[in-house]
Amino acid sequence: MNRRALLITISTITAGVAGCLGTSSTGNNDGNSDGEWQHNLVANHLTVSHGQVYGNEAVSEDSDNANVNGGIFALDGETGDRQWSYGSSDGSPALSYTLTENGIYVSQDDDQPKTPGSITALDFDGTIRWENISGWFADAVADTAYINVPGSSHQEGSSDPHLRALNADTGEQLWTSTYGGAVEFDSESNSPLETAYVNRDTLAAVDANDGSVKWSYGNAEDSFMNPTVANGVVYSEVNWDEALVAVSEGEKLWTVDSIHPHLVGISSDHVLAANLGAESQFPIYAFDRKTGKKRWVQKDIKPGEYGTSIIFNKNRLYIGERGQISAISAEDGSKLWSTPLESEARVKTLDVVPESGSDQMVFVLVEQARTEYSLHQISANGEEIWMQSFDEQIRDFAVGESIIVATDSGISVLDPP
Repeated sequence: MNRRALLITISTITAGVAGCLGTSSTGNNDGNSDGEWQHNLVANHLTVSHGQVYGNEAVSEDSDNANVNGGIFALDGETGDRQWSYGSSDGSPALSYTLTENGIYVSQDDDQPKTPGSITALDFDGTIRWENISGWFADAVADTAYINVPGSSHQEGSSDPHLRALNADTGEQLWTSTYGGAVEFDSESNSPLETAYVNRDTLAAVDANDGSVKWSYGNAEDSFMNPTVANGVVYSEVNWDEALVAVSEGEKLWTVDSIHPHLVGISSDHVLAANLGAESQFPIYAFDRKTGKKRWVQKDIKPGEYGTSIIFNKNRLYIGERGQISAISAEDGSKLWSTPLESEARVKTLDVVPESGSDQMVFVLVEQARTEYSLHQISANGEEIWMQSFDEQIRDFAVGESIIVATDSGISVLDPP
């Protein structure tokens, strides 16, 4: 699965499923057995896994709902042949999907605020496991799927969602908790699946086996966002970037409120955060994981006009600045390299492939104008390996055994030199 950059802008996407499974004659494939193919299917949200290319069929540009995602599809990664589809191609209803290690979870929104849509679980071959369970999808790990549903909350009088754990194969409920929100797991634990950490107006550690609460922190006046868990400590933004807090076993270890922090990564020694309050800069701060003390700040960053793409990987921060891509050391904040792109170009997406190893490559999607795009491959030392220009919109791309690009004219496999 691809690890994508966070474009630091303010946006909200709510996911929730209905539809039908089957093959479809929509779209034509022009391919060969050498793995080079094109498909005229216009799509969004590409992912590559299990030898297949997954995506959302895009609603026609002629429609009033041109940005609405239609049904889910899978193409053979070698030939481009359509394998299966789920849902309607016209965006009625609009669907979204999440690819996890144990399957594909398709969500359909209900248009009413605070009203859940429905969730359907699919195998990678498109087989329906279970469908139309009401809720908002949160995560799926190992043999458990986590969803949020409306209901009574631990906060008196609150109608915030609470968490349900489902058997990922059958959809059967395993347990429920009055705590709810986003679900995270400990990236550094020897037993990472024993505890699910949830956040909304309260941070809570929940036993993943039975839903019992191990500890909680916060109150109804708080709002916790974008948490990361490492070695039993939860690091989270508080109240829409008002502060950064570290919590362990329900007790606050430290808090930082001197900047407007947006958490961007956890290194072996530091908590890394961008300061969203800086008007003309985009400084990155590093705070000591144990004490919260500031260790370094990197201010030599050119923020993008419409947001700044940033990704943390292997003790580095890769940042899509205005007109360039840079790598910053998480150890001391020094700039390791900067590679120029098109002048004043907007970096829309960053991807690091593979997620580990010495042969990593950084893929950069650049927008110069509405119909002027380019895709760049950059080595881990900042050398540009190749780039390709497009005279149409690149909707998305995915990297697996090959490089798959979705444009306004269809999906194709790139053939870098």
